[in-house]
Amino acid sequence: MELVRRTTRWVVDFWGHLGTFVKVAGTATALIGIAVTVTQTYDAVSAHFARREAVRDLVAVAERQLQGGDHAAAWSSNLRALELIPRDETAERQQIVIAKLWLQEARLSSQGGPKSFAQLVGPLEEVLLARSLKAEPADRAEIEAHIAWARFLRSRDASGAPIDVDGAIDAALKSDPQNATAHAIKGFWLLWRRGPLAEVRRHFDAALAGRGDQGFADHLVMKGWLNQARSGEDYAYGAIEYANRLHRRGRSFDDATIRGDLLAIYEEALRSRGFLDRLAGVLVPTDHADLLASLGGQTGNDERRRHAEALRGYFVERSGNRAEARRIYQHMINTAPDASRARAFAAEGLLRLRD
Repeated sequence: MELVRRTTRWVVDFWGHLGTFVKVAGTATALIGIAVTVTQTYDAVSAHFARREAVRDLVAVAERQLQGGDHAAAWSSNLRALELIPRDETAERQQIVIAKLWLQEARLSSQGGPKSFAQLVGPLEEVLLARSLKAEPADRAEIEAHIAWARFLRSRDASGAPIDVDGAIDAALKSDPQNATAHAIKGFWLLWRRGPLAEVRRHFDAALAGRGDQGFADHLVMKGWLNQARSGEDYAYGAIEYANRLHRRGRSFDDATIRGDLLAIYEEALRSRGFLDRLAGVLVPTDHADLLASLGGQTGNDERRRHAEALRGYFVERSGNRAEARRIYQHMINTAPDASRARAFAAEGLLRLRD
């Protein structure tokens, strides 16, 4: 019996100690689990903030590249940011900006890169389509207008199925009937296909008064007319008329090509008196004179500057300011080369003023 009692006591003591051991072990296991969880959470949070910092850096790099005009590099940096955090709002907004600016300045080059507009603008159009779905109406209109521009560029490729440019323009105007970019693209597209000038003017008038990317809209208005200026005087007159309207609004032409093409229209008037007479009827003389002063003052070519100044004298003369016209003509005779067209034109002007 004594043996039984001792054995029973030992078993009870053993299980008692075992319970304490199990409790201790369980507590240790729980503490280890908590430590692992805390470590994992810390690592995850650290990784999250590291990604956030990397995204901020990449967005900043893309912004600098964009300001430098390197759209491809900016696009690549932005894509890397979105790979780290796919739905980062700042990176998504920047991607829209890069896509729009790249479309506005899209060029093909024989030095490498995409060989067609489809290759160049396709990825940009896809991104804009995706981003347009959750954009507010005004922003969506601007995005859809740039989608229309992407489609116009793709339509310039030599082959391929017809592309619906009008559908994208109509969608933009439905989102915001006052969107300047959409109206400018509509007018540009109509001119490209030699559509009715009354309809072109309706859309260009809305573009000048609209809202959105006004700089790009103004550019499209001018390029639309100037692309066709050599194919008919009506288009040349349209270019001068709308250039004057923008000039009077204080909106300058940053594109040197546009300024040069406008001067070329005026220079044609130095060769043809009939064209000069018809061109004179497009604007009042003082508007012609002011526009020529601006165009001539921004050209870096001395001969073209003299052409602009001689023609400015003509329109100052037509405005009735004979003294100022005489001064301009005399200055041109005193400074222009003997065989120059500007000097001959100025000499004719002085002869008229002596009558």
